[in-house]
Amino acid sequence: MPCPWQHRRSPGTFVLSVSEMHPSHLTARILVVDDSQVTGLVAKAHLEALGYQVQLAPDGPAALQAVAERAPDLILLDVVLPGIDGFEVCRRLRQMSVTASTPIIMLTSKSSIADKQVGFAAGADDYLSKPVDAAELQMRVGAQLRRAARPGAEATRPVSAGRLTALYSLRGGSGCSSLAVNLAVTLSKLWGLPVPLVDLAMPVGVCDSMLNLRPVNRLDSFTGKQLDHAHELARLHRG
Repeated sequence: MPCPWQHRRSPGTFVLSVSEMHPSHLTARILVVDDSQVTGLVAKAHLEALGYQVQLAPDGPAALQAVAERAPDLILLDVVLPGIDGFEVCRRLRQMSVTASTPIIMLTSKSSIADKQVGFAAGADDYLSKPVDAAELQMRVGAQLRRAARPGAEATRPVSAGRLTALYSLRGGSGCSSLAVNLAVTLSKLWGLPVPLVDLAMPVGVCDSMLNLRPVNRLDSFTGKQLDHAHELARLHRG
C-alpha cells in the first residue's frame, strides 16, 4: 500500500502531511437543515450514496451551532423551520465569516417567484423544490461544489479557523512522537482531510524516521547554521 504521507515545505521546519485517504469528492461536507426527519434522512441517503459526508440539523440554531464548530462545503437549507425560518438562517450564515461564500441551496415546497426572490435576497445560491428528485439533487449539488472549487473562488472565501493540537514531553523516550504520528493518521482517516504534522524536536525530529521518510528541510536549514554544532557549543559553554 502506498505511504499516506507526503513531504510539504514549511518555513521553520519540515512538515509531514497526511494525504487524503479517499477520493477527493469524499472530502466535501454537506449540512442538511430540515425539521422533517424523513426529508433529512432521504437527502442524507442520496448524498452519502454519492460519496459526500453529510450532517443533519433539525432547526436554525442547531445549524448555526454546527457551522460554528466546523464549516461545511455546502448547505441544504429548508425554508420552513421551527423558530427561525430558513430565510433568516441564510442571512445569519452570510454574516458568519466561515459561510459568507459557502454554497447554500434552499430546500422548500414553496416554489413561487416571490418566495425565491426572498431566498436569493437572503443569500441563497439555488433552489430545490420538495419532494426532492435524487437526480436533480445530484446535479445541483455537484454544480454548486464545482463552482465553489473554480480557480479564484478560494481567494474570495474567508479562511476558517483550524484546530491545533500540541503534544510535548519534558524528557525523551516517553512516546510523545509515537502518539503524535498515530494521532495525525487517525484524524486524517476520521476527517478525510490532510493533517499536517510538525515535528519541532531539537536538534532534529524523529517522526520522519518513524515513517521511513527523509525530511525536505530541517530547522537548521532556515537558521543559517547547523543546530547540532550550535547545541554542542552551548553544552561546552555551560560545562
